[in-house]
Formats: sequence, structure tokens, C-alpha cells
Amino acid sequence: MNGVKAFVVGAVASLALACGKPAAKAPVGEVATEAEPTPASADELIAPEKLEAVNTLLARKRFSTSRCVQAAQDAGELKPSQSVKISLSFMVGTAGKAHTSKVISGAGTSKLLETCLIEFIEGLQFEALPRDVEFSQTYYFAGV
Repeated sequence: MNGVKAFVVGAVASLALACGKPAAKAPVGEVATEAEPTPASADELIAPEKLEAVNTLLARKRFSTSRCVQAAQDAGELKPSQSVKISLSFMVGTAGKAHTSKVISGAGTSKLLETCLIEFIEGLQFEALPRDVEFSQTYYFAGV
């Protein structure tokens, strides 16, 4: 019986402490890409599903990027056995198109590959977002 009383008293004390302070907001969810900090206005919040739709489209279209590697190999900028890792940063905006794309790591491996990947991302039609949001995407191409 004393154990039950101690549990109830502990639960009431915990509840009293929790009611005294506002709870810290937990992140809604993380996506594989990096988004800008959430704006202060609730009108400008972006649903996690819209952010995740960007990742879903990139994952669905990832095999299309192999043509970029093939073009770089055909041009002699990459060896067939060469492994490459390139990270890109880009913004997706209100029209659902990527813009302001740039290589953030892996630059200098192949100019043709970098240009092709940027053109690939900027050619995709994403779901329109209420404001510009920055994303990053890393591509790894393993040599054969």
C-alpha cells in the first residue's frame, strides 16, 4: 500500500512540475535534407509532409542521375572505377522548382558531373512550398 501511495504522490508531484512550466516543443520530424529554421509566424509553417515530398521525389528519381556519371565517363572526366561523392544545396520555392543550386562538397571531381546534377535537380517539379526552403542532397556513385 505504501508503494502505491508513493507512486501516486510522485505522479502528482510530476504533474504539478509539468503544469508549472510550458513544455518544450519537440521537433515535428526530421528529413534527410536540411531545411531552414522554422519561421515565427504560424501562417508560414510548412507541413512536414510537404518537406518529405521533396525527399520522396529525389529518392524516386535517384537512378536517373546515373546518366550524369555516364556522360562524365564518356567525356574522360571520370574513370569507370572511380567512386564519387557530391553534395548539393538548393532552394525549392513557391513554384515548386529548385533554384540557387550549388555544389557544397565534392567539387572539382568532374565539372560535367556537377553541372549535370544541378541541371537534373533544377529540372524536377517539386510540390510548391509557401516560401523558399533550402535543402541538401548527397549523391554517391560507386565505381565498378
